[in-house]
Amino acid sequence: MLEATTSFRAWKTTFLASSAQFQAYYLRDRIRAEANASMTAQETTPTSNDARDVLSFAEHERKLMLLATQRLQHTTATMATRYLLSAIAPALRVDLNETDGPYALWSALEAKCVGGDLLGLLQSLVDLELRYPTATATRAFLQAFDVRSAAFLDALLALDESTTTDVDTYRCRVMAKLQCVFLGHALSPGLATAFPAWQRAIGGWQYAELKQRLVEHGESLPVFAAFPPRRRAAPDSAIDTKDTAIDTKDTWMEEAPKRDDAPPRMSKSTSLLPTSVLVQATSVAACHYCTVMQHTTHNCPLLKKDFAANAVRATFAVPYMATCSYCLAPSPHRESSCPHLAKDLTRRCVRPAFQLPLGQSWPDTGCDVNLVRDRARAPMELVYARHNKDMHCAYCNTNDHRLHGCGTLRLAMLQRSVRKGFVVPQGLWCRYCVSFGRFEGHAEAHCRWLVEHVHTGVPISRQCLPLRLVLPTLPTPECSYCGHQSHKVEQCTMLQFDVVASSVRPDFCIPASVGCSYCVLHQNLRQHPLDACYRLREHQAARQVHPRFAVRSSKGLLMGSTEPRDTIERLATYSVEAPSKRSKYGP
Repeated sequence: MLEATTSFRAWKTTFLASSAQFQAYYLRDRIRAEANASMTAQETTPTSNDARDVLSFAEHERKLMLLATQRLQHTTATMATRYLLSAIAPALRVDLNETDGPYALWSALEAKCVGGDLLGLLQSLVDLELRYPTATATRAFLQAFDVRSAAFLDALLALDESTTTDVDTYRCRVMAKLQCVFLGHALSPGLATAFPAWQRAIGGWQYAELKQRLVEHGESLPVFAAFPPRRRAAPDSAIDTKDTAIDTKDTWMEEAPKRDDAPPRMSKSTSLLPTSVLVQATSVAACHYCTVMQHTTHNCPLLKKDFAANAVRATFAVPYMATCSYCLAPSPHRESSCPHLAKDLTRRCVRPAFQLPLGQSWPDTGCDVNLVRDRARAPMELVYARHNKDMHCAYCNTNDHRLHGCGTLRLAMLQRSVRKGFVVPQGLWCRYCVSFGRFEGHAEAHCRWLVEHVHTGVPISRQCLPLRLVLPTLPTPECSYCGHQSHKVEQCTMLQFDVVASSVRPDFCIPASVGCSYCVLHQNLRQHPLDACYRLREHQAARQVHPRFAVRSSKGLLMGSTEPRDTIERLATYSVEAPSKRSKYGP
């Protein structure tokens, strides 16, 4: 949560790491004007009727694809705006226009918080990049570059109260500012957080004092703790002078040749440093996350805080022993003392795919662990057939392969025609890879495609995301389809686009108040009255009325007065059977 403008730099790194899927919408404008311009593009009318029909169909498909792309961009931009507003304190939202897009809102927030901070202005200038050299993108890039460069130069060349009109003095002050800015930009992430504190403590841009602070910080670290040896040390036998060590010395010289004038390599036992310094250098290890020497990576407080807030750096891999493998919580507890695992053991609802790591024991809850494990992993027994010596596939009911290698089930999942009544076990394949037609046995939390698409900004369904990447659920809006509070489902443009493209969500039932009550049952949106419904007339003639339809017409009874219900049920359930083949032995 951003609560003050002075902490914007540290908050910016954490926020962008936690919202990697929206980063492209914050740093550059993803919603382009070319998509709207292409919607009104007119094609040349051909002379052939066949060519005209083909072109009209292709133009219709192209418009549907553009509408779907525009809808997806609008939805993602809306989520990015809400996620950014939820991370800003209410006191800082006063001057911000919450109806703007994510790019405009991020630019206004950055201009408000950076102010006269030279390091922040330099970072905002460096973040600019011209990726798509089109006319619109080039003009927008140059406009943003002029604004940010002017702000940086104004803050850099601003005159202090104590500055005289002497040109040499003013030149020295500008050089000191530039040196301080370049020094702060070249520091590691661990020291970049301490550099603004040093600058505020000094009270100005004093390059000599900042260098002295950096040198004192380096001298306070343990000796040689931050500089591990780059080469493998030579064995003790390599510096032996006895005749029996000639062969060993020749072998060492073949592996790593050295110059003739180089001094002999010394082992740890022959080092000139005192023994206390060597013990201290080997026992103290640096933290690979915040680069601080006083603790290790497993005990890093910054890593625990970022992991709990789902804000770990994208380039950092969290060690396995630093987290609980069941609830994915930081290291204050392990699996043997996990409260979530103990609660699920008591309720007998442990996750089916969970396996206890080596060296860990189940929490003591007083219940039979074997019974809970057998019940939790019952669906996976169909996958691996552990209790059967022969292979068996529960989908094909054959013994020549197992379920995880069943080609018939994979083809049925791709065609969405899995046999009715069969439930695919959880954890069989990665759901995100299955959506691309690939069947991989890893979990969604370890999917390389998913992690790559999250960091590149590809929109992903929430059902395929693991818990550590799912955004918090927003409050219940008025529109039950798109989740926007500005309209209701009757005026939802996204629902109308999806109905035209035949891509309405399977779990959404269109309410009858939106359009024709009979077409709604077929997931179609039509604004005609029920008396003029052509679909209803066709189904009445073919005796295939929808089973859930039982509505009276405005002109009278639809199917009769006292017998309409029976007639409707007969029409809904009646089917014409094909005549059976006559036997040659008689009827």
